[in-house]
Amino acid sequence: MTQQERILKLAQKKITYIGNRGRQWGKSFKIGFEGAIKFTLDNLWISVGEDLPKFATKVANAQMSNPVLIQCANGAITRARYIEVSGEVPIVGWECIDAGFGVGSDKVTHWMPIPELPEGGEK
Repeated sequence: MTQQERILKLAQKKITYIGNRGRQWGKSFKIGFEGAIKFTLDNLWISVGEDLPKFATKVANAQMSNPVLIQCANGAITRARYIEVSGEVPIVGWECIDAGFGVGSDKVTHWMPIPELPEGGEK
């Protein structure tokens, strides 16, 4: 299941639940809809125990994913790539893009694709 399908499924489930609770429109629906959006955004994070980013690029003896956001056990969030380097001592783990250092896989708890920016932000 793609990330977009996962988000749509979660949003549809929450909105259907809200709609079946009394079919009240107006302010109640607005509050419920905003709750569904928050619920969906909170569930964008993917547990590293559930899935890992797919490799998108291969360079020499390394494979790496596209950049993603990671959340570490201490709550820090940063951009990183999931990498695998083959060689005498194979390396599999996370490479932070902004800080230029690796993070132990045991410290990364969740990841998510970097959301696309909306169009029309510049004037």
